[in-house]
Amino acid sequence: MRRTAAILLLVAMLLGLAACGGETVSSTEPSTEVSADVSAVPSTEPSVEPSEEPSEVPSEEPSYEPSIEPSEEPSIEPSEEPSTEPSDEPSEEPSAAPSEAPSAEPSKAPSAVPSEEPSKDPSVETSGSIEDTVAVGTKTGDDVLDDAVLEVIEDVCSADASLEDNLGALFDWMTKNLTYRNVTVDLSNGYTDELVIDIAKTLITTYRGACEHNAALMKVFCDRLGAPAICVSGDFKNESGQWVEHAWCICEIDGAYRHIDVLYGRNHTRGNARSMFLVTDEKFSATHRWNEEDYPACE
Repeated sequence: MRRTAAILLLVAMLLGLAACGGETVSSTEPSTEVSADVSAVPSTEPSVEPSEEPSEVPSEEPSYEPSIEPSEEPSIEPSEEPSTEPSDEPSEEPSAAPSEAPSAEPSKAPSAVPSEEPSKDPSVETSGSIEDTVAVGTKTGDDVLDDAVLEVIEDVCSADASLEDNLGALFDWMTKNLTYRNVTVDLSNGYTDELVIDIAKTLITTYRGACEHNAALMKVFCDRLGAPAICVSGDFKNESGQWVEHAWCICEIDGAYRHIDVLYGRNHTRGNARSMFLVTDEKFSATHRWNEEDYPACE
């Protein structure tokens, strides 16, 4: 309404000037008020309010908050954890075991076994093995004892000799290489297989033992050569005529039984040890006594 009135007033004034013929006095006030009112009112109100409020609010909130949160959190967690754990464990453990273990064993085992065993077998078969021809009897089942017994047999026995000669060679080896040691042996259960193995192994590994040890080892030698033997408990008469507890063995050779006393032959025959090798009851009873009912007759 104010703008319309001002326009109408301006038009009226212009018409009045034209009518008065160019007077300027009355045209001063109306022109000042109209120009002030027209320029001030329309230009101030519409230009200030719409330009400030829309420009500030939308420009701050959308541009600040979305740009910070999505850029930091997703980039930290996935980049650290997956890169640390999978890179340590698989790189160390699998690389150590395959590089060392397979290289040690395969390089030694195949080269050692074929180089030793094949070198023995051909010589054993062609030369006539003592083990195949002489040691045809039973083993004790104790590896240490059986190996030691076989070693002595191969050393002193001959494949061309008779059973008696080979037994005599073992008898001579015992009288020459073994020494006496006074050791008490528990015979409360008799000469069990376990006891025979134990004391025979002691004697052949230490070369020292009592009469029970000698009887047990001689039995093992006889068994290994195929002349089954048993240990005997009895007494012998010493140089003073006293009876002393003693032990020896009886073996079966060529269907007959004979006494063999290694320790007495070495210590009490004045160098004639063989006088105690394969002896009959009649001759043996001159220096020994035993319960004849418990043992086979040596005739």
